[in-house]
Formats: sequence, C-alpha cells, structure tokens
Amino acid sequence: MFHMHSIFDLRPNHTLQDFSAAWRALIQAMRAEDLIVSASGIGERRRDTPLDTDDSNDRRYFTVMSFRDRAQSEAAWAQIAPRREPVSSLHIQVNAMVTNAVFVCWEDLADTDPTDPVAPPLAVAQAGT
Repeated sequence: MFHMHSIFDLRPNHTLQDFSAAWRALIQAMRAEDLIVSASGIGERRRDTPLDTDDSNDRRYFTVMSFRDRAQSEAAWAQIAPRREPVSSLHIQVNAMVTNAVFVCWEDLADTDPTDPVAPPLAVAQAGT
C-alpha cells in the first residue's frame, strides 16, 4: 500500500469539529470515486511522552490516507490538482482549515507481511541466513 501522512495545525478560526466534518466528507467522496482505500481518524499529538522525539516539528494534528498503490494516489491527485469535482472542492475546504501542513508519503515494502505487524521487515531475511 501507499500512504500519505499529513501533520498540521488548524487555523485559529476553525474548530476540530468543523475540520472533522470536512475530513469525513472528503474521505467519503474519495471512496465513492475509488480514489482511496482508507483513512485514519484525526490524531492529536502527545508531546508528554519519551516516545515523541521530534523537536523540530511542533504541529498538533495528523491524519493518514492509504491507497492501494502509488497509481491510485496519483489518480487521486489527478482529480484534485486540476480542481475536478466531486473531490476537489472538498479538498479545498479541508486545506482552507489547516496551516503549517507537512506531507510525508511512503510505500509498504514488498517483503513485509501486512498481516503480521509485529515482525520487522528484516526478520524474514535474518532468519534465512
């Protein structure tokens, strides 16, 4: 699968409830157009743990979109970038509510077993040596 992690702050004039409603509408429209497999709920960062070590990033909220593959993610962008409906206006609405957005994409490695999230990718290779 191909994923996009978004981390951002909300603009002062928007509430989390407003953003959540817009986020749900965007994801529902993307699913209806077969432009996404799934999406996370909205997460709120917790800095008060030793597991959070990114001092360079001070953003508060995050989401993750998951696509079947890179081709599906690019098909989604091909709808959004030229402002094609029904998805584009919902994407614009979501983006208008955020600031300081950063996006990171990654693809699952082919040699990992997605049904076994505990096994690290190298465990299979190390076991065979």
